Amino acid sequence: MTSDLTTTIDADISPRGLDLPGVRTLRLAVATTLSVAISYGLAWPLSYITPVFVWAFLKAPTSGLTLPGGLGTIEAMIFGCTLGLVLSLTLLKYPVVFTLVMALLLFLIYYANAGGASPVMVMFTTIGVTVIPMIALSSQEMALIIALALIQNCAVAVGVSWISQAVFREPPHLTGETTAGAATQEIPPRTKIRDAGLSMVVVCPAVVFFFMFNLKDEVLIMVFIAILAQQASSTIGRKISLTMIVGNTLGGVAAIVFYYLIVAVPNFGFLLLLTLFSGLLFARINFSERKSAPLFAMGFSTLLILIGGSTASDADTAGVKFLIRVGQIILAGLYISIAFRMVESFQERRGRTHAR
Repeated sequence: MTSDLTTTIDADISPRGLDLPGVRTLRLAVATTLSVAISYGLAWPLSYITPVFVWAFLKAPTSGLTLPGGLGTIEAMIFGCTLGLVLSLTLLKYPVVFTLVMALLLFLIYYANAGGASPVMVMFTTIGVTVIPMIALSSQEMALIIALALIQNCAVAVGVSWISQAVFREPPHLTGETTAGAATQEIPPRTKIRDAGLSMVVVCPAVVFFFMFNLKDEVLIMVFIAILAQQASSTIGRKISLTMIVGNTLGGVAAIVFYYLIVAVPNFGFLLLLTLFSGLLFARINFSERKSAPLFAMGFSTLLILIGGSTASDADTAGVKFLIRVGQIILAGLYISIAFRMVESFQERRGRTHAR
């Protein structure tokens, strides 16, 4: 009886009287808005990526970003960027060797992802080994600047996430209930090799194509392809591919509405209010039990990338670049969907041939 009464009182005095999804929703929306205010206001190189990182850190239904987790995330970004710089300085002038090493690195990254490595750390390592060499094709100095900018954005995002967690603390008894009994399943090595190989086979042709034609202006498509591939496997490829297309399209449509509202009211305060409102809407669905939750999680990441890139452009070209980026992200989702289906169809035909 006393225990029940204590639980009831704790629930009543939980932060802002919210339940656990409510606390996490408010934390995520405020953290994203704060990162927009800081990064857009100070406008250091690639600063618009900081809110995307914050959303990635806090969108998972967990208690947040721990101290070791945050430090490990920064280390992953440093490692990925350093690896990208090493590739640029040593192997970029040897295309065949570079392609083989890139394929091996992507396989190892996807193998770690299939084995349960942190998705954020996998994402940052992937960004480092793909973006930095692509930039280095034009300028080694610019590649170094981009690498330092990525590390800076990552560190700021980790700091904002920690601050938001300190302000919006979760009710201990509710946190314990959601984390209790969580169990991880050991994935067989054969399955990890299969899934990593599938992702590598899908991504490598796109990476080779972009490097062959030096499409640095369209690097966003390559990055999205590489990141989206880590979310798919040979067993759920079709379903996750459809999710990617719908999620990215949802984010693109929301970004179009967001963008033209900003054009109508070009005020920094209005931008922050709109970010907060959008963040609350998307985060609430993200932390719900709805089947559409992954779509909204992916969609808001897309919105942040699109809006951030457009605000960083010149006013005369922002609208055109914005619409181009919407198309680029949708193209990345379509490529992943088609490529996974083609590879899976080949595997199925091969399996039927061996079965005869």
